[in-house]
Amino acid sequence: PYDIKVVAAMGDSITAAFGAGARNIFEALIEYRGQSWSIGGDNDLSSVTTLPNIIKKYNPNVRGFSIKTGKSDSSNSKLNVAESGAKSDSMRRQAEQLVNKIKADKSIDFNNDWKLVTLWIGGNDLCAYCKNKELYSPENYVKNIEDALDYLKDELPRTFVNLVQIIDITRLAPLRSFLCDIVHAFVCECVNDDDDTSKASADYQEECNKLVDNKYNDRDDFTVVIQPFFLGVELPRDENDNPDKSYFAPDCFHFSTKGHKE
Repeated sequence: PYDIKVVAAMGDSITAAFGAGARNIFEALIEYRGQSWSIGGDNDLSSVTTLPNIIKKYNPNVRGFSIKTGKSDSSNSKLNVAESGAKSDSMRRQAEQLVNKIKADKSIDFNNDWKLVTLWIGGNDLCAYCKNKELYSPENYVKNIEDALDYLKDELPRTFVNLVQIIDITRLAPLRSFLCDIVHAFVCECVNDDDDTSKASADYQEECNKLVDNKYNDRDDFTVVIQPFFLGVELPRDENDNPDKSYFAPDCFHFSTKGHKE
């Protein structure tokens, strides 16, 4: 970890930590980027468990992590270019934005600093899959990711990319309440499409495996690694075997601070 000098992230509202620190539905509209598990840097590891805060233990001078709150164009976002609502077809644009930001940062030694980029995308693709299966097909999904990764490979030296496998959004369906049902209907109608959307999520995962198995291993200063820790994940349960909503923001869809931490 000491070798990592720069952290960065691409993705959607999960990486933006949408609603993570919210105490009510109104605060759920805030992006708490400093608490995002992959790119947040609020406080330190003793109070906020994130990947950058772990790296800080080895390299206190690591750069790029987000702090506090704000949208993707906020100065607090740093090298977190994730945008709420983003789908896989915006990953190439985010890759371009990220490279430009890194090049513009005079504190970064572009050619020599090792960079850790986390890319996690696909929730919004799956949320729309049941309405347009051709547009959001696994083939289109992985092609969009490949386009972004190819650009990063061409433009970024000394880079390690974490490609995080997408979660099966239908696992969230048991999060039920009057408010949860309204939010799910508005934000992710396909969350209740158990069979087709669940299969699509598995196909998304498999296509990403195939992509990384066949590419990005021909250089000693750039690689892409699949991070599979969301594969087969089940909805957390409380002591009464009910869905544990403490892991989720008030919208019953995004992670809470606890969800990002654990």
